[in-house]
Order: sequence, then C-alpha cells, then structure tokens
Amino acid sequence: GGSASGISTSYFKDALVLINQTTSNSTQTLQGGSSLYNGLYFDFETSHVPVNLSDSVNNYRLIIGLSSESGTTNTTDGIFFYYDKYGTGNVGVASNNYLCVCKIGASITVVDSGILVSTTNPRKLRFEKNNTDTQVKFLIDNVLKATITTNIPVSLMRKHISSQKTVGTGSIQNTFDYLYYKSYGKNRI
Repeated sequence: GGSASGISTSYFKDALVLINQTTSNSTQTLQGGSSLYNGLYFDFETSHVPVNLSDSVNNYRLIIGLSSESGTTNTTDGIFFYYDKYGTGNVGVASNNYLCVCKIGASITVVDSGILVSTTNPRKLRFEKNNTDTQVKFLIDNVLKATITTNIPVSLMRKHISSQKTVGTGSIQNTFDYLYYKSYGKNRI
C-alpha cells in the first residue's frame, strides 16, 4: 500500500482464506483500519470462490466490501457484495446469486446481480464509488451488474470481508486470491 496527493492504494496478492468453525454462529472476519471514504473516488476489488455453498445443513452468509461494523455480517452502514441463500441476515434477501448492496442504517438498496455464487468459477468482484457519494457501480468479471444511487453511506467504514455460519456443524471455507482497494481523492486518475 501507499499514498501520495490524496491517493491511497493497497494490494494484497497472497490468497486469503476464511474458514468458519464447525459450530453455529461462528464468524470469521478480515478487515482493514477505519477510514472515511466520503467525497473520494474509491475502488474495491477481489477474486472470490467458495469451497462450500450454503445449504440446509450448513448455512452461512458472506459480506465482501466496506462496512461500518467489525466482526459481523449484520452491518449498519456499508457498500458490499453479499451472499445469503436463505435471507437470514439484515439485508433480508434470499438468493443464490451475489447481491449488490448499499446500506445506511435500516435504509437499504439491494440489486441481485444475476451471477450465481459458484464453487467452480472464481469471480472478480469490483465496485467503484464516485467522489460525490451519489453512485456506486458494481461489476462482476468486468461486466457492470448494478448501478446504485441511493443509500450510499458517508460514515466511517473499513475494508470488510466476513462470513458468519448460522446453522450446522460442517466447516465453511471461502477463498480470495487477492484484495485491492484504492481511494483517489477528488479526481480519478
């Protein structure tokens, strides 16, 4: 990572793996320090492939992006991709697909990407926020899947990848090949 003239870049090349314990209600989280991203261009990108999908025996939910919370998948404010097959989290939408989410408190905008979370196809997940805090573009495998213009938080947030197992006794694992994020200041370079 580094910064100069309002530009801050972080890039982690090594694979990141989240493994939940075999007990229900276990949470595993990877997060960065808190930063204020309002009024700045900001890009977030990772490559994700789960080893296991949620099922009726072992259910979990997953958040990938920026969040105001630490150590939880029930975030107050955030910009993130979300997976929750049974809709048990505070996003409140059940889907086998990646969901694109912007959330401020109880106000939430959710768009289903139409892209199935798959154990065989790693997906490049990316979102780009503009510097006026009025638009977030969500891309999967370099294809625009959603543009959200409501409920974009301007609160203190952190880089946040978290999985929370809600039911079951089997192990859950998610792999991320890299994690990239960059804030550009007032002008995208």
